[in-house]
Amino acid sequence: MHVLNAMLGKKLGGIEQAFIDYCRALDGQGNKVTALLHPQAMIKRFLVPYIDGSRIEIKEIGNWGQWDKLSVIKIRALIKQSNPDVIIAHGLRAAGLLRQAAKGLCPIVGVTHNYKNKKLMNLNALFSITKELLDLVIASGQKKGTVYHIPNMIDVHASARITPRTYRKPLVIGAMGRFVEKKGFPDFILAVELLNKRGLDSQVMLAGSGEDEVKLKELVAEKGLSKIVNFLGWIENKDDFYNAIDIFCLPSWSEPFGIVLIEAFARGIPTVTTNIEGPAEIATNRHDALMVPKKNPAQMAAALEELMADHGLADRLADNAVNTVRERYQISTVGKKMHSALQEIIEHYRQAG
Repeated sequence: MHVLNAMLGKKLGGIEQAFIDYCRALDGQGNKVTALLHPQAMIKRFLVPYIDGSRIEIKEIGNWGQWDKLSVIKIRALIKQSNPDVIIAHGLRAAGLLRQAAKGLCPIVGVTHNYKNKKLMNLNALFSITKELLDLVIASGQKKGTVYHIPNMIDVHASARITPRTYRKPLVIGAMGRFVEKKGFPDFILAVELLNKRGLDSQVMLAGSGEDEVKLKELVAEKGLSKIVNFLGWIENKDDFYNAIDIFCLPSWSEPFGIVLIEAFARGIPTVTTNIEGPAEIATNRHDALMVPKKNPAQMAAALEELMADHGLADRLADNAVNTVRERYQISTVGKKMHSALQEIIEHYRQAG
């Protein structure tokens, strides 16, 4: 089939990473993929390396938001020209523009990447990244048979660490994400402070950027951790980051899914995570991660300390984490599920037409 996969924002983040993974998964199932992007989309440079030898092509159309009528006209012309069998929309802007542009031409599938899904309701179908989000959109009025559980996905890393692992001295703890309040990085810094006060020797790699970056750096300086905590900025090559750490920590207060969690799992990194929405569906406490309550630096520090002290436990969790991803989030596995769902959506649309 031919799938138009659309993401019309400019920034970098989890939705944009998922957009690339969709392109790769669809291509892996033998589909032609038209990737529709904003001309200034920062994610484009991360997609380009996958183009050669694939069935993926990039098209670009600018817009001034989801009510940009000129963009609707341009997108409709593109749809008529390329004639996709189905459209997948990532983000509210893409959903809003494509809902108008594709009317009467082909089915549109929205992806519920987070809890802001009101404007996705009543598209032809929805892909929900967690079972919790699936239940929420059905409770909000989306017809049950039009919602599919399609989780985010990842390649299980070819170089995933296997037992026994080698741990650095001092051990390196890593965290990654956007520097915004809901990601909980102040809690992580306070947990590191507790470890430092207990005389536990470690280094910290903090990767990302965002509006709270200055506040986080001020907190690190205030707690006397400037020689321990290293701010890396936005990471272009995630392998470099994960290869440089021994333990990964996800301190978020809210996380609809948690792509960074399956990234760490896929590379065999022992992990501590808060037991919030998405991670609670992905991980099982003391099976493939240590899980702690959100907004609780003391318990986070205790969990990190346990992994620092017990490398046997860390190894077992990490090995199980790799298996969790292989069984449930491997890109080829989720790709097959997505392919079957899209075939069903197309068939229903044609029958109704």
